[in-house]
Amino acid sequence: MKKNSHRLFMMEIVLCIIILFISLSVTNLIFVRSMLQHQKNEAMMKMSESMVMISENIQSHNINKEYLSDYRINYDSNGNRTNSISTYQVRIDLLNNNKYTIYRLSLFDNGNKNLLSWDVVKVVE
Repeated sequence: MKKNSHRLFMMEIVLCIIILFISLSVTNLIFVRSMLQHQKNEAMMKMSESMVMISENIQSHNINKEYLSDYRINYDSNGNRTNSISTYQVRIDLLNNNKYTIYRLSLFDNGNKNLLSWDVVKVVE
């Protein structure tokens, strides 16, 4: 009886260790996923703020010359501006008319999926 109860106790210990390992793994996975989602949300906020500033610059009277033709701005996964093609790209496309110019600001990811976009209309004087 002693040998049998000792074997049962060892099996319970092994089972507890396995359950502990699985629960820690699941907790770690949830934590890593939530941190990645938080990083993506922070990057989206930075890039959308940048797009709002570009929209305000376009609507002002002292428009920057770089926005007078089709323009591309690249961002890394943290939402910081880069010079090379990276995770995100803001595209500013123009539609010219005699009375107004439409600037389409669009945010794309590296899979060419449109994440955010809006139009800014500037009346030609």
